[in-house]
Amino acid sequence: MPTQQDEANDFLRTHKPEGQVHFNRDMIVVFYDNGEVSPQHKIAEFQELLRGNENARFQQEVALFVLKRQRADLKEERSGLKANQNKGRVEQIDNLLSQVEGGIKDTENAMALQDVKADFVKDRITLLQRTIAE
Repeated sequence: MPTQQDEANDFLRTHKPEGQVHFNRDMIVVFYDNGEVSPQHKIAEFQELLRGNENARFQQEVALFVLKRQRADLKEERSGLKANQNKGRVEQIDNLLSQVEGGIKDTENAMALQDVKADFVKDRITLLQRTIAE
């Protein structure tokens, strides 16, 4: 390596290393990003994105379950109240029901959007797999 020191120094000045530069006796190991990404690497990144999407979707399913349970509880409590005797509580429950209904609708819309994102990523993976097979 000492005979190639000038070339090595020039390389290090012109290429941004990915991570640390490792020196080992007469050898330097440098990992750098040349801007090229293999289809296999892109597929792996898309699969990681899908896992994140699935996790987000699951969290939304849990939230939807909780909201629907809250709605059921509120409706049950509301059905046991007489509007003329418990006017304040009835209004409070009606307001809470309205908020929960809005939350349910928003969560269902967010879940649908996650599905659209997942379909897009799956299509990209399929396209990349076809380019590899060719």
